[in-house]
Amino acid sequence: MELKNILLDSLRTALELPNSILRYIILVILSLIPLVNLTVLGYAYRYIEEEGFPELRGFGKMFIKGFKIAMVLTSYLFLPIFILFVLMIKAGIYVESHLELTLLTYSVSFLLAIPMFIGIILMIVHDDYVKAFDLIKIFKILRGVYIEYLIWLAITFLAGLLILTIYGVEKIGWIFGSAIFPFYVIFVLRSSYLMYQYGENVSKS
Repeated sequence: MELKNILLDSLRTALELPNSILRYIILVILSLIPLVNLTVLGYAYRYIEEEGFPELRGFGKMFIKGFKIAMVLTSYLFLPIFILFVLMIKAGIYVESHLELTLLTYSVSFLLAIPMFIGIILMIVHDDYVKAFDLIKIFKILRGVYIEYLIWLAITFLAGLLILTIYGVEKIGWIFGSAIFPFYVIFVLRSSYLMYQYGENVSKS
């Protein structure tokens, strides 16, 4: 499946979320509550597992699945960036402006995210948290689809930054961001899964 088809398929899938209005409203309410919003990640986790929109049940189990995704995100992104900044401070390296700090953070985040999304899919497919860090397998999958994957990652990354910007809008940002969040999560995991399949097929051909 080519990148264009992956993006269109994933967008269409995400837009099917409100086909069940009750499901969408519940996911938005869950998205509004910090920490509880991990349940929305768990719902997307189940979407990949069951290859379709699952029923909203087993909220405890969905929270645990979402927590697993959050731990992968923390391991790949937040912890390494924190360590990087600590090392920079200890070495006496300081960033002169807020803009430079922002660009540095986003650049490092983008590089660290390259293996992360495929790692999340491997974890879901194999139901094994450790698989998220199988870098040999991850880069083997990506070997033949690097260009398409980096373009996909850039689109996903920019969309994520846009949602963070919406969340940051005073008073109404949290509500609008939470209304968009379920769409974004389904889009990202669906397209990640299709990129994973695409990379697997290319690596075997």
